[in-house]
Amino acid sequence: MKRACACSPAPITLMLGVLLLLAWNPPDMIIWLNLLAFGGLEAVFLWPLVLGLYWSRANAAGAISGMLAGAGYSPA
Repeated sequence: MKRACACSPAPITLMLGVLLLLAWNPPDMIIWLNLLAFGGLEAVFLWPLVLGLYWSRANAAGAISGMLAGAGYSPA
């Protein structure tokens, strides 16, 4: 059984410090990218999911075409 290198906690601790600093003061670009990503996911999956639950005539072909149309409409 191999043993882990004794030097491995130092880079992990350094990375943890950098990530904590970035989490406390995130750059504005990360926030906008996150908003665009979730907006794209909503455009693709929201209506097929909602209509699949409540509309009795919904089917797989309609859900897939709705996802493709949502992906084409999404700005991201």
